[in-house]
Amino acid sequence: MKSFYTLPVALVCSFLLNGQTIQLQETYINSNISYSQIAQNDDLPPSIKKIESKILTYDFKNLQALYDNNDDVYTVTFRLPEGKAVASYDKDGRIVKTVENYQNVKLPTSVLNTILKQYPDWNIKEDQYYLSYTKDAPSLVQIYKIKLEKDNKTMSIKTNEKGDIL
Repeated sequence: MKSFYTLPVALVCSFLLNGQTIQLQETYINSNISYSQIAQNDDLPPSIKKIESKILTYDFKNLQALYDNNDDVYTVTFRLPEGKAVASYDKDGRIVKTVENYQNVKLPTSVLNTILKQYPDWNIKEDQYYLSYTKDAPSLVQIYKIKLEKDNKTMSIKTNEKGDIL
């Protein structure tokens, strides 16, 4: 019976004496997971994906000293040649709301297909992409406003991200 207890004790001591400490990489917890899941769109141009990445990783720590109470929200504007994004953060750095507006972006395939089917002889003159996110009811509104031209006529249409005419 004595040898039965000796073996487990010897194994534990051996493990403790020969064990290694492994330093793990710092873990980043994304408190803006709702925005990151909702705002992902594979059809967006790289410049817009980059600005949305900056919204998600914005370092708000330097601005925390500006808060007087828990209800404060601060707004940061991100600019690109194609447009801008305005993001509102709470005191903990969580995204409360975003409003993004871009001009002449690559349209998603679903939107292009709708234009080709419903307006076959029309050309795209310009477009505008509008995106709005709200944290309270995690929702995302995406609207494409497209100006079409044919001969000397112009017309504007609005679609959602799926290509449905609004």
